[in-house]
Amino acid sequence: MNHLIGAYFFFAIYTSIPLIIGSTAIPNGASLLAAPLLIWVAKGKLVSSEFIIIVYIVVSILFLSTLHLFSGLAINAYFDSSLLLILGIVLGYLFFNAASFVETERLSKILLAVIVFIITGMIFEVSGFGYVAEISDLFRHYFFEGHMYTSDLRDISLHGGIRPKFFTSEPSHVAKYLCVFIVCWWLISQDRNKNYLVIFFTLLGTILLRSPQMVAIPVAFIAIYICRPNIGFKKRTIRFVLVFTLISLSVLFLYLMAREMLPARIFMILNGEDNSLYQRLFAPMILTEATFTTHPWLGYGVGSSASLDTIIKENLGMSLAGGTTFEQLRSVANAFFAHWISFGIFGGIVLGALYAKLLHELTGESGTFLAIALVSLFALQQGGYNGSRIWFFFFLVAIVIRRSNFPRLPLQHKILKH
Repeated sequence: MNHLIGAYFFFAIYTSIPLIIGSTAIPNGASLLAAPLLIWVAKGKLVSSEFIIIVYIVVSILFLSTLHLFSGLAINAYFDSSLLLILGIVLGYLFFNAASFVETERLSKILLAVIVFIITGMIFEVSGFGYVAEISDLFRHYFFEGHMYTSDLRDISLHGGIRPKFFTSEPSHVAKYLCVFIVCWWLISQDRNKNYLVIFFTLLGTILLRSPQMVAIPVAFIAIYICRPNIGFKKRTIRFVLVFTLISLSVLFLYLMAREMLPARIFMILNGEDNSLYQRLFAPMILTEATFTTHPWLGYGVGSSASLDTIIKENLGMSLAGGTTFEQLRSVANAFFAHWISFGIFGGIVLGALYAKLLHELTGESGTFLAIALVSLFALQQGGYNGSRIWFFFFLVAIVIRRSNFPRLPLQHKILKH
């Protein structure tokens, strides 16, 4: 039974099937149905210190959302998105708690099997073997009608063929999962050949998907090298400063390029064609800067949608002229920047500190820096800040770091039963 529950949860998270209730579609809603099943798998046990931080996070989200009543924003327009954010975090923690009962070697084998399954599925899809492509397309047409991937012609032009989606809504989603699973498997695996296998999986995934998302794998291993445990405080501080400086310079460079070059040159070249990279990285970055100017302390709220229309028009007007819709930009397809747009400087720091505290509690002191680095990296790849997927990755990173060669957490935790 536990295997079936785990398989369902992975399938629901991976495919991101929405849950339809009347005329309302809840993104990733099918995964939420796994919550009572995960509680049952974990035998109803919760670690008190972890659970308390989760409660602090939930209360803080509700409190920060309520404060928008005093800022003139229509709180009812996005309060439901705040609830979805809470549900995503709670569901992720329930997964973490249930996975804590799985032996380390078994968890490693499960992650490896998932990687092999995804890569094999992509090979079958692009080769036309066993009608996998046709079945995947039928699946997507049924569950993602109205939100179908529409860039097949661009893929043929740029990449020489239609890229595999393998039961997701678009190729980039497959790449995101593959990146996270490969890095997490390496962290937990004791296989002597894991370095060679990671290189093989990465190259094969890059060839099949031809997605820039795959660059997250080498970046993740740079973070692992710099943030690895069992080093002295001085060296750790130097490495942390180095990482922070490199990331800051990279973000500044990308921001300046987006602000000064992209609107004037790239969009003129594209002339209405796809601008995926702009939507996923540069536009959220620019909207974050605009948020810090217009609503700096509390942001615009989770899933703020129409509240962003004004700053989208003022700061991203040229992208709209290039064929990008308000809906695409409102969604803020970058969970890292969506955090700051949703909660501003004050709220973002408060919640960010609580997220870091939770990672510290879940992974131990020596694993905290690495956990923050990897979660931030994967958040830069992901959309859906208030969805289930990013929080599944958050807690998956936590559990593999906890199970790696890092010093273990103390075992004297109090257990809550219900």
